[in-house]
Amino acid sequence: MRPFPRLSSLATILAAVIASTCFVERVDAGTHTIGYLSYSPKWTGEDSAAVRWLSSNPKFNLKTLDMDGGFPDLGGIGVLWVHIPDSADFARWQPRFSQWKKLKSWYESGGRFLFTGLAAMIPAAAGIETVSPAIRGFDIENDWLFDQKGFQGFRATISAVGGGHPVFDGLLGGSFTWDADSNHRLWCAGYFGSDFPAVGKVAAVEKAYITISADRRLVIEYDGGKGRGIAAGGFIYFGRRNNRRANMEKFIGNALLYAAGEPVEGRAAYWTPSDLKPVREDVPPPIREVLMSGDFQGRAISSDRWPGASSGLLIARDTASGIAGSSTAASAVSIGSRTASALASRSAAR
Repeated sequence: MRPFPRLSSLATILAAVIASTCFVERVDAGTHTIGYLSYSPKWTGEDSAAVRWLSSNPKFNLKTLDMDGGFPDLGGIGVLWVHIPDSADFARWQPRFSQWKKLKSWYESGGRFLFTGLAAMIPAAAGIETVSPAIRGFDIENDWLFDQKGFQGFRATISAVGGGHPVFDGLLGGSFTWDADSNHRLWCAGYFGSDFPAVGKVAAVEKAYITISADRRLVIEYDGGKGRGIAAGGFIYFGRRNNRRANMEKFIGNALLYAAGEPVEGRAAYWTPSDLKPVREDVPPPIREVLMSGDFQGRAISSDRWPGASSGLLIARDTASGIAGSSTAASAVSIGSRTASALASRSAAR
């Protein structure tokens, strides 16, 4: 027997496999070229901080662009990124907005983008979106965890494993991206109240410490023709101290990869205008008796939480943004439905 040559052959094969794996990693790393566009060659502190982060991420190759000589050539750009963090920076950008019309044809032919902060106004300026978002500023008082801000994707139920959007991959369907250590003013660009984008889809709404504000729509996806883009209208700062920096970087990395066309698992979910309306139904007397008594299988509930005997209205579902006391109501309706068949049988026996 000659075991050593065979062992040598095995070692050669293993070495070849390892070398091949390393070669594949080198080829795949940094294949997405991100064009970071500023309004002039002279960067702001926020621009410099964003570029430093982008340069340190091995998944991306950086190419810097500016608007000083007009709208730049976007040839070779995988994803165009524009970051406008506040109103002062937006004022500097505004004279350049008339040049954004050239972006639409690039996008429709396969261009991809990420617009963060007040750059979320660009899709409307370029003619990609027909309903312009609004800009709002608000003062934040530093208050432990209660002043955190971020984004929440749509999930059918809070316990669902799936749901949300690929920009929240690894972030449980939503995340806080901003938490400062001092009082400050924040600026957002989005769709508020009853306003919705006409072309884009709402990927996420505003998220605070214990509140999801479904009427503050801040992350919009554009996916028309061959192009794709994400506009995230707030809570992204690279040049300020941020206790949620890791979450913010993860979110931005996900958004760039998604815009670049990285394959994702599952389906993206979106927030849509609700068509749910309260429906008045007659409650069968046996069930009404239990509801009015507040005694559900031995669990007494204060009668002041329930409508008077003249009411026949049951609310079966709450709004997405939540209503105080809704968990109790939902529990009561659920318990009532479980006892409905038993009560019906008891009534029939009488």
